[in-house]
Amino acid sequence: MKKIDLTREITILQLSSDELVTIQKLLREFYDYFEEYDFSTQLPVSLTEVSLLAKKLKIIIDVRLLEDNKIQFNYTELLVLQGAINEVCQSTYMQNLLGKIGITQKQLLPLVEFIDREVISQMLGVTLLDLISNKREEIVQKINLNSSQIKLSRTSQPIKKEGYLRVGSHLFLFVLSSMEDAKGWSNLQILEIDSQENKRVLAKSVLHKIEPWYLSQIIAYLEICKDLISQSTQPEIFILSPLSYEHHNVCRLQVVSGTLDSEERGFLQIRFSLNAQDQKDNFSTYREAEGLSSFAELEDFTSSIYDFLVNLSLN
Repeated sequence: MKKIDLTREITILQLSSDELVTIQKLLREFYDYFEEYDFSTQLPVSLTEVSLLAKKLKIIIDVRLLEDNKIQFNYTELLVLQGAINEVCQSTYMQNLLGKIGITQKQLLPLVEFIDREVISQMLGVTLLDLISNKREEIVQKINLNSSQIKLSRTSQPIKKEGYLRVGSHLFLFVLSSMEDAKGWSNLQILEIDSQENKRVLAKSVLHKIEPWYLSQIIAYLEICKDLISQSTQPEIFILSPLSYEHHNVCRLQVVSGTLDSEERGFLQIRFSLNAQDQKDNFSTYREAEGLSSFAELEDFTSSIYDFLVNLSLN
């Protein structure tokens, strides 16, 4: 493995054909392992991101595998690489996976050290994604929301919760519900409505199957942005795009800026869009809105999601 170029957003790594094939196989087996067994992964990113990177590398292998392969990775993908390889090396219960891949811990350790020392540690400062990941981990630990909990079969009544996201004059209703067999997933449908009283539907998404991981990330993103504005710091450009089980974008959420008024009341300028009825990522079908949302309104919204996750972990 060799570093070709590195910026805060993108890194280009050169991988030999053997390294590329090994890493792709490791990611694929890693994802399958945590889908099948009731262990809690320490990854700072979603397992869906692991699956996406494994598929990206598989396409490169199938289409244009070279002796030396220059591959572009974004920051999230680097966290996937770092976290997955490190966890395989450190977790005693994953030693069988190493044998299945056909590699030893001794062979993997140099890759872990290279990514830690030459890539991740040289990123310029702490990114917004780092702050979000840390906040999300706090949420997960606080409510004991881990894969061993949420993969248990449901014996109680289905869990359902609604949350309202106000974006200027637009109102979006998040309808959350548990799945009967759990499997680490929840249902989510987003509707644009005229008001909380009438609930006349103006647009709606399909019913998405989504990891609770992404729901905790939405809470973390909004809470971090509120904290930054309270400290008179504007958040960096970042778009949160939760992914469904089918790897489609559920929605897109971006905090554009924030402000405090003369009475120290906080507001975030939010850009939000949902994919109206189309499961494919066809941005022409997106319903987009941009406007202010008060800290109080956002607190009500994130509290609804939080309550859903608490019930999900307890039942």
